[in-house]
Amino acid sequence: MVAHSQRLAGAATTVWHSATGVGDLVGPSSATGLWDGEPGVEKTAAWGDPVPLADLARIGHETGTTVNDVCTALVAGALDRYFASHGTTRPEPSDLGWLIPVSLSSFDDELPADLGNHFSLVLAQLPLGRRSFAERLAEVHRRVARIRDSYEPVLTFGVQYVIAQSPAPLGRAMSRYFAGKGVGVLTNVPGPRAAMTLAGAPVEGIVGWAPCSGRQAITICIFSYAGQVRFGFGTDRKLIPDPDALVAGLAAEFAAAR
Repeated sequence: MVAHSQRLAGAATTVWHSATGVGDLVGPSSATGLWDGEPGVEKTAAWGDPVPLADLARIGHETGTTVNDVCTALVAGALDRYFASHGTTRPEPSDLGWLIPVSLSSFDDELPADLGNHFSLVLAQLPLGRRSFAERLAEVHRRVARIRDSYEPVLTFGVQYVIAQSPAPLGRAMSRYFAGKGVGVLTNVPGPRAAMTLAGAPVEGIVGWAPCSGRQAITICIFSYAGQVRFGFGTDRKLIPDPDALVAGLAAEFAAAR
């Protein structure tokens, strides 16, 4: 009886978490007021020195969080520093929506017979204006755990399918509407754990960027490779002409978190 009650409580919590995510998806956008405007044609990119994966794992172990949580909290801190340096800091703690890819397939070291992606995009609200890295990290961990304990990835995959099957004018309008819920795309990709070679030459590092859609101005890709993690920032030059400031903000945030 106790186990049955626990399962029911767990299912109810998952449904509630799913409803919360759907509410964020159809509710007002938290991406307005920052980097507003029509993106231009020219894009730019920047990336910093690699961050040791062992340091990120240590922080996660000491705080009961994951490496992904730590990386996401570092990004949130870098954004706080960027907005502060540009005089656009919001006066109180707030949220900034990002679209985050979530794999619908289990991770496996063995490559499948047919290669390809099977993922969904979920809307995640990153906390801005928190007082410290520890506070940001705890809030990120709570929010990511809510998404994990929900049906949101499956639901948003269904939305993506509907958009893809809709007539072009309707599909474009729906895509632009949902893309506007996030200021950009934030993705974390686990790469090879050991150093690789390409045509006999050693690969020293890998930097990646995710595509944007609609009027999104920025994409951030976190890529781990051979014990190192790189953060790549791709921006619209018209709206965010200085991605190096984001790189500097992340480096400062990592130094403070250590």
